[in-house]
Amino acid sequence: MNEYREQGGGTIDFPDDVSRARQKLFRFLDNKFDSEKYRNNVRELTPAILAVLPLEYRGYLVEQDSFMARLAEMEKELSEAKQAVILNAPRHQKLKEISEGIVSMFRVDPDLAGPLMAMVTTMLGAI
Repeated sequence: MNEYREQGGGTIDFPDDVSRARQKLFRFLDNKFDSEKYRNNVRELTPAILAVLPLEYRGYLVEQDSFMARLAEMEKELSEAKQAVILNAPRHQKLKEISEGIVSMFRVDPDLAGPLMAMVTTMLGAI
């Protein structure tokens, strides 16, 4: 609610009591009665909600299929793969993290996925 107010929002009235304000917010989000007013409130609150969400959750709510978003995802996945290897994680966890890192590299530029697969297959055949 603080972020909403800081962003200039003021058409939605929230109680001063944090517990009651939180309850009102979740009532909007649940929207049990399929209220158009509640949907409009959620639309108005969306920028403030996104601003306070941790980065890893924002991607689930706002689809960002751009080169930079895919590059950021690749960096995250490769970092997790490196960490699993450095910390000598259990085999199944290393496999999971490394495979997610590899897949994320293919997604950075989808047009190159086919040629890259052919090159990797050829290179692995030589091992």
